[in-house]
Amino acid sequence: MWGGPVKALVRRSFAAGDMVLADVPEPSPGPGMVKIRVEYAGICSSDVGVLKMELTPAFKRLRPPVVAGHEGVGTVVEVGPGVSRVRMGDRVVSETTLVACGVCRYCRSGYSNKCIDRRSLGWSANGYYAEYLIANELYCHKIADAVDSRAAALLEPFSCTVKAVMHESVLQPGDVALVFGPGPIGQCLAQVAKLLGAYVVVVGTCHSRARLELARQLGADEVWMTPDEDVVERIRDLTRGYGADAVYDCVGSQASLSTGLQCVRPKGQFVFVSGNKQPLQIDCFHILVDEIRITAAEGGSPLSWEKAVDLVNRRLVNLAPLVSDIFPLARWTEAFAQVDRREGLKVLLQPQSEG
Repeated sequence: MWGGPVKALVRRSFAAGDMVLADVPEPSPGPGMVKIRVEYAGICSSDVGVLKMELTPAFKRLRPPVVAGHEGVGTVVEVGPGVSRVRMGDRVVSETTLVACGVCRYCRSGYSNKCIDRRSLGWSANGYYAEYLIANELYCHKIADAVDSRAAALLEPFSCTVKAVMHESVLQPGDVALVFGPGPIGQCLAQVAKLLGAYVVVVGTCHSRARLELARQLGADEVWMTPDEDVVERIRDLTRGYGADAVYDCVGSQASLSTGLQCVRPKGQFVFVSGNKQPLQIDCFHILVDEIRITAAEGGSPLSWEKAVDLVNRRLVNLAPLVSDIFPLARWTEAFAQVDRREGLKVLLQPQSEG
């Protein structure tokens, strides 16, 4: 049963830029599904990349026509048959999975986000850039009353950083964690590393002074600015010549990769947290000689989502200050352009607001 119409931002085809604000039928939840009235929806740099069709590896996940958006928060306004964990009136966030097979090696090992038959919000299933979202109750998480909705809207990128720090790397209290990039991902990651007792250094450019200052305010022990400072020399001085125990690349550029690998101590770890549309060159011999462990963290897993929601609900992290701008859905082109220019920090869309 469908109502409507309601406003939604629809990716119509694979053509670059083919996304429009359109009237779509108001959805109704089927068995095991819930209908969420979307309060805020976050814009990820990947959304901009796919709008411009610059992120080639992401194409295989895209199934247009589809409502875009994989980050957000809202209130449950209707539940489908068989729903028992979520009730009307609950404020929730949904993982990016709508449906997974449940039987493949990934699903059975706790990584349903890598299921080959998965349908994901904003890519192959309708996402958050709409007045209403249909989500699977199995992947919904309740948000505590005391949590700011703007903070809750950042739970998807925050879950990615929880995965990067807690599940894809080994960080001990007193370790030195070097974070390249003071954007939303880097800011979230720095807070997670700090929670684990690491000494956290955030690195940015001279164009990110405000972001670096915010990182300091949110708990980073030091912030360094390139090219004014020699990051390799400074990390050696800080660690008595060893290098960082863990380097997290939240930029994904050739410069952050090359510099970051020079900053890792022998037998340390380097974690890719952000990608790049361009191929990067890597010094394999250096990695071999120093036995550097390299891994990557893309997206959140069910386990990292659960931990991320717990940390936010217990207010052990502070995500609300990362939100710099909020636009009504009708002004989505301005919002996307701002993210593309890397102005502000985290930009949200407000689907229920009139433009």
